[in-house]
Amino acid sequence: MQKEQFHPITHLLLVLVFVASMSACNHEKASLPDTLPENEGLPHATINRKLFHVETFGDPANPTVIVIHGGPGWDYTYMLPLANLSDRYFVVFYDQSGCGLSPRYDANQLTVANALEDLHQIVLRYHHKRRVNLIGHGYGAMLASAYVGQHPERVAYTVLVEPVALGSTPSRQTTPAASNLVFTNLVQGASHLSPEDHLKADGELMERLLNPKQFPAIAARNNTLRTDQFVTRPGAMASEVITQQLYDPQQGFLIDFTLGNQRFKNTILLLFSAQNPYFTPEKKQALQQHLQRSLVKTIPETGYFIFSDNPSATVTTIREYFNDTGMIHTF
Repeated sequence: MQKEQFHPITHLLLVLVFVASMSACNHEKASLPDTLPENEGLPHATINRKLFHVETFGDPANPTVIVIHGGPGWDYTYMLPLANLSDRYFVVFYDQSGCGLSPRYDANQLTVANALEDLHQIVLRYHHKRRVNLIGHGYGAMLASAYVGQHPERVAYTVLVEPVALGSTPSRQTTPAASNLVFTNLVQGASHLSPEDHLKADGELMERLLNPKQFPAIAARNNTLRTDQFVTRPGAMASEVITQQLYDPQQGFLIDFTLGNQRFKNTILLLFSAQNPYFTPEKKQALQQHLQRSLVKTIPETGYFIFSDNPSATVTTIREYFNDTGMIHTF
């Protein structure tokens, strides 16, 4: 397999992320950056009548790739190696509402339905009169699965990277899934937080995400390439509110993210890391059964943070999938 050639601008981004993580992040209190609209200098776009922290790479004349980060409540920092696709694709990164450097919102505005509508409006903004390609990780993969069920005509290729669940699942089958979610009570059921309270809660969530005892999935990563700060600023309100919508320890996963996806005829790439113990062969097969057509690939020397653990192999695998016209069954 030919190694992926890294572009200088993306390599610089990765270096800056690495340096920032080493110098600014420790297991004490992390210094978190301001979000929009306080920091007006951040790259942003107004979409669906809301501000989003957005970065794009590549030529808009090329096919669009929209990157959907996981969490819930994280940001796209750890997925930036996907900017290496920008030689042939127009790559769009965005922090979801209440996450990363996008503005914070009250609890009633943070719903899975709103997240899907935001994604749809982002597709409409950046599709450039052709079908887009989606890459989602974790919770972001769940959103991507739901989106192709709602709008199959809008999407060509879809990459689902380690979705914790796709269909609604009884609790007895979901115990291991807890290692891929972070359960918090940082906002204590509040419907509204001041900017200062958001900052405090986001900082506490950052500490939990960096603690393997509270977030076991962080231990499933390639330690030779490990950086501590895989998100720039998590969104505690979004994390808590949306996780509660997704999952209940007594009932299991509550939302079926596969509704309507039988209408999506193209082959979906299911991508997994080699070292995440949750995704056993049985789990991978169970996820495949939720999809009409799928292809499974596993990236060597990777854990949960597959993009930074082995960016070359990850990007190359996705590129090969995007280049395979046999994956497309609707035109």
